[in-house]
Amino acid sequence: MVLHMENGSVNTLERTLDVKIPIVYLFREADKRLKDLSKTIKRPGFRPGKVPLAQVAKEYGAEVRQEALSELLTYYFEQEVKKNNLSVAGLIRFDTVDSDDTHYCFKAVYETYPVVEFNNLSQLELEKPVAVLTEEDLDRTFLLMRKQASTFTPVHRAAREDDRLSIRFHGRINGESISQGEFEQAQLIIGEGRFHRDFETPLIGHSTGDVLNITVHFPDDYAAKKVAGKSVDFEISILGVEEREIPELDEAFIRSVGIKDGTLASFRTEVEKNLARELHFRHRSIWKDRVF
Repeated sequence: MVLHMENGSVNTLERTLDVKIPIVYLFREADKRLKDLSKTIKRPGFRPGKVPLAQVAKEYGAEVRQEALSELLTYYFEQEVKKNNLSVAGLIRFDTVDSDDTHYCFKAVYETYPVVEFNNLSQLELEKPVAVLTEEDLDRTFLLMRKQASTFTPVHRAAREDDRLSIRFHGRINGESISQGEFEQAQLIIGEGRFHRDFETPLIGHSTGDVLNITVHFPDDYAAKKVAGKSVDFEISILGVEEREIPELDEAFIRSVGIKDGTLASFRTEVEKNLARELHFRHRSIWKDRVF
């Protein structure tokens, strides 16, 4: 894969890398994932693993491409960090910037370690962060994991929060079409925030077959510079509405996430162990920030 990265500076600790990923490589990775997924999908009228790839792509294509893109960005960012011996304290985010016909373009924003001159620290007092895992933390994590394993079923009703919609849309500024502003088919889950909130919210209450026209006002600091500070008129056609079905916290689900004995006790122990590890690293990060 050809990965183009340029180093820039945001402030004394933040740095940026301009990342360009060839579209052809992203779709190649997404196609591989869709083929793997098609082997496990079950649909009425088809034997297990025999659902046509086109149908799998229609249902899951947008999500699979997003997952592939996220992993490719992280992986190749880490490779460039190692190759160029960059001093990275942590990756903050990937911002979308204007793309061209052959590449998806992003700006990786990360933090570097500060250069510190140590003086007499004997009188310095620091408050060490203390936190413990609670039942609420575990419950939230259980729900998040179940939502990540959700399935979606087509429904014939108006769209609600948390529904997944298949849409076609076309964006214009002052009547002129904008690059990357037209999709024949895209998917979004209302409320997840992958699209601008003023794009998602008006979809609530509309059904399959509806066409609506909305105007979205993008802030001046919006990552995609082509629409930053501008108003974009969108024509949106709703192609389908699907309802999320969250699996029960039962033996089948627990086994599906890798707990071999399928018991809630083992699942709870594993989740608690992972959360404790994340909390430990978070404490280290906060402690580092307070020290520096």
